[in-house]
Amino acid sequence: MSTVPQWADSISELQSVAIRAHGHCVNHPHTGHSGEGVKIGIIDSARSLTDSFENEYTINRRYSALDNEERAEDWTDDHGVRVFSILSAYSGGAQFYLYQAVKENRQVPIEAYTDAIDEAISDDIDLLNVSAGEAWRGPIDANAYVRQTKRAIRNDITVVAAAGNQKERSDDLPIHCPSAHENIISVGGLVAECPADPKPAKDTDPKTGPYYIFPDEDEEYLGTTDRPFCGYQECVNGDDCIEHRTEKVWEHNPIPTDGKPDALAPVLYPIGEISGRCKINTGTSYAAPVVSGALGSIFGELRANGHSLPAPSIAREIVAKATTPIDTDSPAGKLNALDLRNRLFELPVQT
Repeated sequence: MSTVPQWADSISELQSVAIRAHGHCVNHPHTGHSGEGVKIGIIDSARSLTDSFENEYTINRRYSALDNEERAEDWTDDHGVRVFSILSAYSGGAQFYLYQAVKENRQVPIEAYTDAIDEAISDDIDLLNVSAGEAWRGPIDANAYVRQTKRAIRNDITVVAAAGNQKERSDDLPIHCPSAHENIISVGGLVAECPADPKPAKDTDPKTGPYYIFPDEDEEYLGTTDRPFCGYQECVNGDDCIEHRTEKVWEHNPIPTDGKPDALAPVLYPIGEISGRCKINTGTSYAAPVVSGALGSIFGELRANGHSLPAPSIAREIVAKATTPIDTDSPAGKLNALDLRNRLFELPVQT
């Protein structure tokens, strides 16, 4: 677990700072547009949200594809709520559709996934965020989750999917399906470390400092080394902050597979507080909604300016191009959302 930085009054404030930092990390264009007119679906574990989310955002659909027993319990897992909190931070003006297909044990029955895809097609959504999948060593097109997701793509739904996680590098797991398919935007993970003192002096700006640190003995993907992470608040020698920040490929990404992942985004998310210490979750399922959120806001701006949305295959191609290298061994570059916006606006306007 991690010590909450001195400037953070609560875990919710820490989450807000972390999400804002993730936006800065991927150079999200702060254009003032937040995805109005875009329909975004989320296949995850949530069917309902906290009251603050329900009151602030437009939730057009809450659908459970799980079996009758779980539907009757009206069960919602926090993972799906966290994914929504990230995505909505960048595309808060969109219309959201919640498709519950992930069980509490993180398993995704193919029947539930198929049902969720059916509903997304029926709802005519524009963008679909998928944080579920399975490691698959066979032909990609033979995978059941890929076959179902391709139906969404054929219906002009752009799909963003988490690349997957592996506990040990020795596992050598490939990019998970459906993320491994060529026309699906596959998102891997990165972290941004910070050299600043994680406990800034009381006489400094109360909002400066890295946004969290650990070790966390319980979090399987974090390890045991104390590390502060950059809050993109220019707190190390002012404008020289970027020279001190160290962005690294997340060590628990799956093995690159057939040109995947397409882009990297931050994987860290603070989820709770125990006795003044912050509990952290990690995973590419938290990186995917950063990319989905950036795309959603850009899609809204495209429509507001009379542009049509790109075909899913074109969107994936441009996301892969709109990245910034992290190092020579990186399986993909870090998403550069401003470059993504500019590239999408350069596409011919279709009527």
